[in-house]
Amino acid sequence: MNGRSLVKIGLAASVSLLLLQPPTAFADTGSELQQQIRKDQQHRQEALNKVQDKKAELNANQNQQSVISHQVQELELQIQASNNQILSKRHDIETQKKNLETLKNNIAMLEKRIQDRKELIKERARTAYMNGGSIDYLELLVDAQNFYDFINRMVFINKIAEQDRAILQKQMKDQKELEKNQKVLKETLAKLNEDLQNLEALMATLKSKQAKQQILLSQLKEQAGQITQALSSNLKQAEHYKQLEAQHRAELAEWERQLKQDKNIPSVIHLFVAPAQQLEKSTGIPTSITLAQIILESGSQSLSQLAREGKNLFGIKGTGPAGTIYLTTHEVINGTEITVEAGFKRYHNYYECLVDHANVLLKPRYQTYLKNAHSLEEYAYGIQDGGYSTDPTYAIKLLTIIKDYGLSRYDLGSF
Repeated sequence: MNGRSLVKIGLAASVSLLLLQPPTAFADTGSELQQQIRKDQQHRQEALNKVQDKKAELNANQNQQSVISHQVQELELQIQASNNQILSKRHDIETQKKNLETLKNNIAMLEKRIQDRKELIKERARTAYMNGGSIDYLELLVDAQNFYDFINRMVFINKIAEQDRAILQKQMKDQKELEKNQKVLKETLAKLNEDLQNLEALMATLKSKQAKQQILLSQLKEQAGQITQALSSNLKQAEHYKQLEAQHRAELAEWERQLKQDKNIPSVIHLFVAPAQQLEKSTGIPTSITLAQIILESGSQSLSQLAREGKNLFGIKGTGPAGTIYLTTHEVINGTEITVEAGFKRYHNYYECLVDHANVLLKPRYQTYLKNAHSLEEYAYGIQDGGYSTDPTYAIKLLTIIKDYGLSRYDLGSF
């Protein structure tokens, strides 16, 4: 067994995994490549538009964050000012309480002094002018020695009474003033307590509002992070489509170059040269065989209905990844050509069909004849002997196409 056969057999099981997806820019014609380029440009512009939208959204978010942050700072200043006012009110309340206590003590002392003064007056009157337990000013006057003594006694009595009366009146006036001040202090203290309660309520309101603003600010920052991630994703997406466009433009240029260079090969077949060569590297199936089968099964100047609608280039029957397409076909039975309706595999794209075709030829049914092939002739007859077609001239037709179109120049050295 030669090295090419070993490669074909060893890689048979892994072809589907290695080549499951088509090349990114794999298209049916140059016009489809141009269409794909336009789609790339459209997708890139859509991504860039989203970038602009996200930038505007992020800018609005940041402006809102700035406003909320400023509000939070203002609330902090208001809270600090309210806290200072509360401390000041509490200090004033303590001071007023002390003043009120001092005033109460002074009133008590003054009341005691008034009471003492009253007792002193009574005691003095008893001592000097008592008669049977009562003051008898008349007896004091009648007992005068002469008129001059009478006048002196009268003056004495008046003087004592006026002094006592003045002292008592002043003390009672002072008491009333103290009681008035006491009332004012109580009212002031009540007002201070009311102010304190209002300030504490305001403080609670400010802190509640600040907490809500902090929550909103946190939500805005989280939202900004999400917007930034989306913005980054959109930028990557725009760059991705930019690279795709460049890749598609390069492949279009290559497609056009090959079209000009290989004028003797049908233009519709140019599309499948590179994928067929890629498969040859992985499976050992000659590129010329793959291209010849496409021309034989699907046409040279334009692709067949099966190829166009079912993406089936090789006339493979059965149910494909995209279902089944039913068409009339020609079969040779016992040397007689007949027309029958058959179900053919339907594919999502041409590359999927190329991979499936490679997997078919790597099955034991065909490898029995192909693993020892040493030339394109042996390979073509091996495909026919494996029962690929009922046409007895299938191998001759493949070899004729390879020769007429010079397809062997695309082979990578399988033989």
